[in-house]
Amino acid sequence: MVICALLVGGLTTFDSSLLALALPPLVYLAAAVVLRPTELQLQVEGRVTPTSAKPGEVITVELRAENSDGRLEELEIQDQVPPGLEPIEGASNLICSMPFGGRQLLSYRLLAKTGLHTFTGARLRATDPFGLFEARLTVAGDRALLVRPAIQRLRRLYLRPQRVGAQAGAYAARVGGPGIEFYGIRSYSPGDPWRWISWKVSGRFPGDLFVNVFEQDRMAKVGLIVDARFRSNAGTGEQSALAHSIQAAASFSELLLSQGNQVGLLVYGGHLDWTVPGSGKVQRERILRALARASRGQSQIFDQLRHLPSRLFPPHTQLILFSPLLRTDVPDLLRLRACRYPLLVISPDQVELEARSLPDRPHADLAVRLARVEQAVISRRLAHAGVFRLLWDTSVPFEQLTEMHLSRPAPWLASIGARL
Repeated sequence: MVICALLVGGLTTFDSSLLALALPPLVYLAAAVVLRPTELQLQVEGRVTPTSAKPGEVITVELRAENSDGRLEELEIQDQVPPGLEPIEGASNLICSMPFGGRQLLSYRLLAKTGLHTFTGARLRATDPFGLFEARLTVAGDRALLVRPAIQRLRRLYLRPQRVGAQAGAYAARVGGPGIEFYGIRSYSPGDPWRWISWKVSGRFPGDLFVNVFEQDRMAKVGLIVDARFRSNAGTGEQSALAHSIQAAASFSELLLSQGNQVGLLVYGGHLDWTVPGSGKVQRERILRALARASRGQSQIFDQLRHLPSRLFPPHTQLILFSPLLRTDVPDLLRLRACRYPLLVISPDQVELEARSLPDRPHADLAVRLARVEQAVISRRLAHAGVFRLLWDTSVPFEQLTEMHLSRPAPWLASIGARL
């Protein structure tokens, strides 16, 4: 409008000074019109290397753009980085100029974090040198980065499944045969190994020999259940209750599958993510991928554990639930126990996680103490029904926790066996 006013004033009054004032901006405007970007004709290709990684691994992300139209004086390329990931080297955006047929490479690095991360595409914006005109283009992409959960190597996990398969495995079958757990005493039969002879018992009965009988080690069927509900998981990122549950489930599955057991997985949250029980390396990959995809969700249907589809697991399957647990969850677990499912609960200590963010005030300490009393009541109610709950202070490494409480027979196993 100013340029038009100067031009009209100069032409009507024949004032050369007004025309001189209008000429420079008019030239700039004309140049901007000539150099303005039209519809962008760009080919963009993206690559993530590697596409599958472990937490903490360095990931390289690249975007290659090629201009198949006229010259672009100023082009901004912006890659859409998935939430939770941040570049540690380089930047996810680039400003450059591109001639016809020109190419540009945008490259940056980031640290892998557990999860399935999708790069949704890139945004491109071209402007004239004066910033008066612009053209935009959004390029969709299907680049994905799968970061498997970190695994802590567990040496031993002592379980007493109610039923086991016929195949050889790592858990006592409660029937006599080769194994390491003592089962009973019987008379010697020709062909029994001499090392099985119980010389102490045989000495009481001159002329007879007796041998020790051990429980056969068989394959167990185990169902891992990860609670991913919003209402039961506090914290965010790597320090959330869900992140600790995922790590624990991954560590359990690694050990159980390496022993030849059949393992299934159910992630219970906004929806159900179900992995059919199986064994071997392929099953290991399925479970780790499912755990990497796990995220907190909210659903009215699956808000309570009472909707846990126990029919997905064969009867008497050893169930291991990873959940902070709420007071309202106790009746649902008791129902599972009444259906004769052996049940072990691993609970990341949600009180401890939330206490870290509370201010250092007297009423905050009181709230923490009351919450701990409630957690103790929950554990006691479950114990009376034969459900062992292991409360996990997440400042303690999970490997150390299992070594202390789950690597050898414990009193709670006897109480469970008495109720089976």
